[in-house]
Amino acid sequence: MHYFVRHRTTYRYLQDVSFSQHLLHLRPRTTERQTVSGYEVAVSPQPAQWVERRDAFGNGAEWLNIDESHSVLDFLAESRVVVNASPRYDAAASEPWEKVRTQLELAAS
Repeated sequence: MHYFVRHRTTYRYLQDVSFSQHLLHLRPRTTERQTVSGYEVAVSPQPAQWVERRDAFGNGAEWLNIDESHSVLDFLAESRVVVNASPRYDAAASEPWEKVRTQLELAAS
């Protein structure tokens, strides 16, 4: 299944902001069942500094500094993601419920 995901966040300040720092976690993760085939993020006003890294959990993260005066800040992230179907569950490969029940009864004693 192919998905196109659009996320917009807009901040409107009551007065001008002269400098701001931001941490974005907008990039989808690639996993066993999910592949990110495209990702873009647009920021207005344009950041003076933009650094992409991975956080401690392996998520994509982007650190931004905006050093021009602004009263509106807008982020627009667009992603294309391909999600594969879940593997079929094989009921015959699982333990019979009676055996699981017995194991739980033994563990509780």
